[in-house]
Amino acid sequence: MGPDWPGDFRPKIGEIVLMVIAFFIPVISFLMNAITILVIIDTFMSYFLNPYHPAREFVDRLVNPMLNPLRRVIPPLQSLDFSPFVLILIVQILGTIVLNFLYRLR
Repeated sequence: MGPDWPGDFRPKIGEIVLMVIAFFIPVISFLMNAITILVIIDTFMSYFLNPYHPAREFVDRLVNPMLNPLRRVIPPLQSLDFSPFVLILIVQILGTIVLNFLYRLR
């Protein structure tokens, strides 16, 4: 038996689902923005910092697991790596689709 709820204050399943959805909307939005910013920072750092610089190594450890699968599929075009651009597109498109889905569930 669960705890006794006074009156009609027991949360309904629908209310709990809405609270969970309301929690995940800003989390997903934050993750989309954080990944995008990290990819942009990583790209700029690759132009200006030594590959063994501690800050660059840290950001590379975060971003490379997402970029490496794309780099295997997308070849560089005359030494230009388009995988960061493609990753940002994928993150933004998938994030927007998931957020729109969650907004419609509310």
